[in-house]
Amino acid sequence: MAGSTIGQRNALSAAALVVAAVLFVGVIVLSSTLLRSAQVDLTEEKLFTLSEGSERIAQSIDEPITLRFYFSDTLAREIPAIGIYAQRVRDLLEEFVRASDGKIRLEIYDPEPFSPAEDRAVAFGLQGVPVDQSGELVYFGLAGTNSTDDTETIAFFDQSRERFLEYDIARVVHNLANPEKRKVGLITSLPLSGSPYRGQPGAPDDSWIAYSQLEEFFEIEPIRASSGEIPEDIDVLLLVHPKDLTDETLFAIDQFVLRGGRLIAFIDPHSEADAARANPANRARTPVRTWRSCSPPGASRCRQTRSPATSVPRGASRCRAKASPGSLPSITRCGWLSRVTTSTATTRSPAPSISSTSPRPAFSGRRKAPPSR
Repeated sequence: MAGSTIGQRNALSAAALVVAAVLFVGVIVLSSTLLRSAQVDLTEEKLFTLSEGSERIAQSIDEPITLRFYFSDTLAREIPAIGIYAQRVRDLLEEFVRASDGKIRLEIYDPEPFSPAEDRAVAFGLQGVPVDQSGELVYFGLAGTNSTDDTETIAFFDQSRERFLEYDIARVVHNLANPEKRKVGLITSLPLSGSPYRGQPGAPDDSWIAYSQLEEFFEIEPIRASSGEIPEDIDVLLLVHPKDLTDETLFAIDQFVLRGGRLIAFIDPHSEADAARANPANRARTPVRTWRSCSPPGASRCRQTRSPATSVPRGASRCRAKASPGSLPSITRCGWLSRVTTSTATTRSPAPSISSTSPRPAFSGRRKAPPSR
């Protein structure tokens, strides 16, 4: 009787262990399926959580988008820090997939040498980087396509742009979701777009950062300050420190706003860029204001200091030269006013000769007392 009771207890214990094990496995499987997207971001700057802007971009997708993440496992083995960064990139891409409600499809590839995945990465324009003496190329980039075969890429995820990672991915998704850029009209008196040679082979990109950022998302159409109409296809009109607007242009802007157009105006009464361009002597990037002073005529003891951007003319070897940054004309002085020049880092205009008896024009700076002998 006692033996049968003990046997029943052992059987019940064994059955309970089996049931517990089955329940444990079931909970794990169920949680990995249903709670896969659940997470808690405990970082101070919310590095693993999409911002509201990125959430809106992902939720506004109408047509499906495919993101192809190319990462070579060899790179993670050779440089572990890159492997950790790659995991963060992958986690962020999965966050975009989750926020898009299935509109974004993520594909992950390991482009091994001479594989179809490597050929596809090269066709997309991704950048291969050698990590050892063998010359084997590794890849760490992103290529995205939409339903109309438009392509956006990140050639290589540079760690120096880690804090802009979400912005770079959001830009790719936004451009694929909105292949037709909205048109922005621009009226400005400032050189936002840089020099006329911008965009030509070998020419530097000297445009303003704000202008370059706008070009990534919008089509910019410059409008002259004397234009008498605003084109009908302009979605947003930007006025950036406009000057000398004609009455016809003001009327056109007024009519554009009245018919429902959007207007953004940036006006700075103390614009440093405008002040620098207003001075006709400011023809170079690093102008220098120079003035020289020494004792009255005939003095034999004067020190001389040469400015890097200004050469001392003949006959002024006994004058002391000083320079300060700015964009003002230079005034050469040796006790009396002898010459007025305009001095910059790259240009120099001919100096008119002024005799010692001519009226002295106003100049900045205090006259130095002659050194004692």
